[in-house]
Order: sequence, then structure tokens, then C-alpha cells
Amino acid sequence: QNGDETGVDCGGTSCEDCPFADNLNFDGIDDYVEISANTYQFTDTYTIEFWVNRAAGNNGRIMDQGVPGGAGPILDLAGGIRFISSGGPNLFILSSTTPVPADTWSHVAIVIDGAALEGRIYLNGLQVGTKALTGPTDPSSNTLALGATLGGASPSDFFKGNMDEFRVWDRPLTEEEIQASMNCELSGSEARLEIYYPFNQGIAQGDNPTETTLVDASPNGVNGSLNGFNLMGPTSNWDGNSPVPVGTTCNPFPNCYDGIQNGDETGVDCGGTSCEDCQLIIDIQALLEGPGAGSTLMQDNIRVAGNIPLTEPYGINGETIESNLLLITGETAVVDWIVIELRDSSDPNIIIASRAALILRNSNVVDTDGNSPVQFEGITPDNYYLLLRHRNHIPVMTAQAIPISTTSNPIIDFSDGNTLISGNNGRKNINDIYYLWAGDANGEFNINAADRAITWNERNTSGYIDADVNMDGSCNAADRAITWNNRNRSFTTP
Repeated sequence: QNGDETGVDCGGTSCEDCPFADNLNFDGIDDYVEISANTYQFTDTYTIEFWVNRAAGNNGRIMDQGVPGGAGPILDLAGGIRFISSGGPNLFILSSTTPVPADTWSHVAIVIDGAALEGRIYLNGLQVGTKALTGPTDPSSNTLALGATLGGASPSDFFKGNMDEFRVWDRPLTEEEIQASMNCELSGSEARLEIYYPFNQGIAQGDNPTETTLVDASPNGVNGSLNGFNLMGPTSNWDGNSPVPVGTTCNPFPNCYDGIQNGDETGVDCGGTSCEDCQLIIDIQALLEGPGAGSTLMQDNIRVAGNIPLTEPYGINGETIESNLLLITGETAVVDWIVIELRDSSDPNIIIASRAALILRNSNVVDTDGNSPVQFEGITPDNYYLLLRHRNHIPVMTAQAIPISTTSNPIIDFSDGNTLISGNNGRKNINDIYYLWAGDANGEFNINAADRAITWNERNTSGYIDADVNMDGSCNAADRAITWNNRNRSFTTP
């Protein structure tokens, strides 16, 4: 340190400022970065992106979290770009034959979109491969490696070349987002950024014996351990001349994915493709046996009697309606309040979100304005089990998790026998029209002697009461008959 250099004396050929590194060179012999197991499990929906400058003739592993002879995720440049997912019944291979050129920098992105059931490959911001997916893959808990595979007895399949700006997102980036962010560094605080290695460490091609940890710039602290690197000289070391120089910043996500409540979204930053209100839209149709048995047009006796409350009766979010909605007659008249639940795609016993809505005579389930499809605010677009329940009917739920987005979604018609649901005999079939089973007077998701006792104890009463299972405005022998005829019905999850 003679005072004629900036920073440390980094071993250059002149006393100019030391060139700080902005990427990492792998020698293709024994270099790799080891990242602990269970860091990120690569299931359902995610994006992997990075810059790479591969040496001619080398197609080694960019990333590997697989096991010997088994599933990945595995990402390499064999024959172009190849990605093998983690395991499970929906394991898939996503590939592109478009070659990644040697001895020059290229940007690669792998997008796995669980909601759209599609995998996509991008090279330098343009889509070069796609594949339809059959469903979410099982999570991987193996050790993650960059630059090699650790699936055998010893590390192998080493990558030769340079790597920079390695990122893992817990969401599918769009093509526009990839193009907007690929040429700049991130702050590290972007929403749903799980792993971020900017490789801005050490002195380019200098002596870096202490720079043995690859630092994660995301809040998750998923650091990696360098193995095999010489950490001195032009190869097997921290390097310079990245296509994304240090300090090249931008604002790549000026939309609902920016992780900041800007006032241009509703609820949490939920990941839309524009700065409109972030709301999941759900179109549902269903028929309740109580007021609708044998018909596709339900009766609205409790509305006619003036018994429907203006505030939802389930005690969920306290949704309310205007009194003039209950003056509407005909096919779009309100039958009653009903509840919609979004349940976890991997465990349908976990409720992610729930809210009350209205069910109309014509089977449409609508929002509290009496007309619009039901909307969930602040919930991430993803795959969910969809459950519909009423205060005195057995719930019904989709047989599988289905994609639900911020745009218009296909109608889920629970009155249609072709709509697959959870459990056996989960709906009542009357002349090939399917209804939610009536008779669950205590709301315990089954019909038994306890429900029949309620209809007996509350006989000859009227009003907005759960014992009125046929919803004609009063509890009488007809309600007791329904609970007896529908006895031993219950709701089950997959």
C-alpha cells in the first residue's frame, strides 16, 4: 500500500484503480459453488435466470439439485438449453435446441408457470422453447450446486466459463419483465426474489484467497461456498467485464410486482402484469338442493320474506350488501349468502383465503354488488383448491387445485356433473343436475342425527334459521324429512 492506488494493492501491472470483480469464472475441472439443502425447493411456480459465457465445447451444469439417476432440478446447456424439473408424478424435461453461443455472454431464463401449466425458455429475452405441464412437481430438498452436479459419489459434469446475475424468483416472470431487468442489477429487495447472486466480490483476476463465500443479496441469506477455485489469476477466480457492470441499476418492475405499495394496487403487492387493482377473479355456478331440488332455477322464499341479512352471517370478513339488492326479482334475485374458500394446492386442509358472496336464483355466485364475478384482493395468482359452502348444505370442493388469476377465468360450474369434485357422492344428482346436499343444520360438514334433532327442536319456527334446510322460510316436517333422507352424507378433502 504505497498510497498511489485505490483500495488494496491488487496486483495489477500499473498503479491504477483496482478492477473490482463482477462475475465468476469456472475452470471446468473442479470448480463449483455448493449451497445448502432446503434453500429453495423449486416446485409449482418459479423463474431461474442468469448471464453465462460458456467456453467452446463445454455444456456442463449451470445448476443442479438432483440425485443420482433421478430427478432435478437440473439446468445445463446440452444441445441448447435443457431443464429437468424436480421429482413427482409431473416430472418434465423442458428444452430448446437453440444453441447458446460460446465465448460470448448470453442471458438465459427458465420460467415455470404453475397457474398456466406451462414451462418457457428465454434466450437473450426472447422465448425459444415452451412445454405444457401436467401439474406441480414435488419439492427438492437436495443440496443445490452451481457449476457442477453433486448427485454422484463425487462432483462431476463441471461447467467451464463465466457466470453472473444468478436469480431465483418465486413467481413466473413475463417476457417483458425479463427484458426490462436482464441488463441491470437489482436492489435485492424485489418482491418474491428468493435468491440473488450479483457476483460483485473480490478483485477481477486478482488475489482473492478470502473470497470463498458467494453472497446472496436477497433478504434470505442463501450464501454459497466456493469449492476448487484457485482464486488468483485469469481463470478459476473472480473476474471482470460482465455485461451487467457494477452499479448498473434500473426500475425493471414498475407494476404490481415491484414489492412496494405505491397506491396503484389494492391490498398487498400481489403480482399483476399492470398497475391495476390486484384482484383474483372467480366465476362460479352452483345449485342448492334446499331451494332448488329438481330445477335449475332456485326459489328465493327467504328473500321474499325479508329475512336475508345485509351483513354476511358467517362471521368471516363482515361483507355487506345494499338493501336495494334484495328488491331484485326474477332469475337474478338473491337466494342467500354463501362462502368461497381458496385452499392450498399442496394441502387442501389449509385455507389460504375465504370470503362471503351471494348466490342467485340462476345459480350464479356473485360479488356483493349482485352482478360481478367474485374477487379476492391481495391474493397471489396461483393454483388453489376451490371450496363452496353454505350454512345448511354440505360443502363442495374441486378435485384438484385449479389456476386462478387476475384475469377472467373459466367458469367452475358445480351443478355440472363433468366438474370433478372431491370425495364420492359429494353432490346430489337429480336428473343429471347436481346440487349441494341439504340438511347440514349445524354446519359441521356432515348430516346426521344431530342435524335432525335441530330440525325437530326448532320446528314451527320461522325466519333466517339454519334449521330451515329447504329455505322456504320456516322449519317444519319437510326439513326433518330432508335431514333424514340425506343422512350420513359428509364432506371429505382429497
